[in-house]
Amino acid sequence: GADYTLAYELPYPPVPDRNVALWLGASPLEDKPLKLEEEVRDIQLALSQASLADRLAMTAISVARPMDLYRELENRKPAIVQFSGHGHPAGPLFQDDSGKPRPLLAPDLAEQFRLAGDTVRVVVLAACFADSYADELLLYVDCVIAMRGQVGDTDARMFARELYRSLAQG
Repeated sequence: GADYTLAYELPYPPVPDRNVALWLGASPLEDKPLKLEEEVRDIQLALSQASLADRLAMTAISVARPMDLYRELENRKPAIVQFSGHGHPAGPLFQDDSGKPRPLLAPDLAEQFRLAGDTVRVVVLAACFADSYADELLLYVDCVIAMRGQVGDTDARMFARELYRSLAQG
């Protein structure tokens, strides 16, 4: 819509026949609740309706903690990683074991992708003010899609649904 702009569009290499996506969501108890389960549902429905689920396997973790990112990068070797949740100027807000917000600082987030090697090609940061830590991630991944300023929950869900449909189509 009129509230959002495309920062830049670059040609990307073709997407392989099958990709793995890792979706991490966090809505800490102290923050405004987000409808993350609906976002996952919308993505899965978009993939199944378009008969694209066989092109893009998605693993979703709805109550993500920072260690989940590390463990899943190691185990699944995803090509696409998305964080959906609240943003903070220091980094995305995951949550701790008691449900409290826990930012993953931008340098620490970037280090996770450095350690993962070159399997991750796209990182999506669907959180307010996420563009503030995109530059650090671009040192280790080909493409970062990050929200600038505030983004509404409904807008983030619609964006995710269409993004995954497009990614699965190649």
